[in-house]
Amino acid sequence: MSCSACGKNKPKILQEVSTFTRAMYNLAKAAARGEEIVANKDLYDYRIRKCVNCYYSAFDTKCSVCGCLFREKAKSTQEKCPKGIW
Repeated sequence: MSCSACGKNKPKILQEVSTFTRAMYNLAKAAARGEEIVANKDLYDYRIRKCVNCYYSAFDTKCSVCGCLFREKAKSTQEKCPKGIW
């Protein structure tokens, strides 16, 4: 389905739920291993700059590829951009 405002494809709700569930699982595994799970300020700021200026950014809050709220996703060291931008 396409966004009526920008014409970009947007992920379906099941894809968003799947992406979120996988992210929480990976975060829990990393925490259990004692790994750092919260991005430092520099990494977070870098990711946000990339996302806000990205073609796939929807209203500066959501990724139109995976459906994530990228300001939240960028906080996790365990997450990656689905397009490989960060």
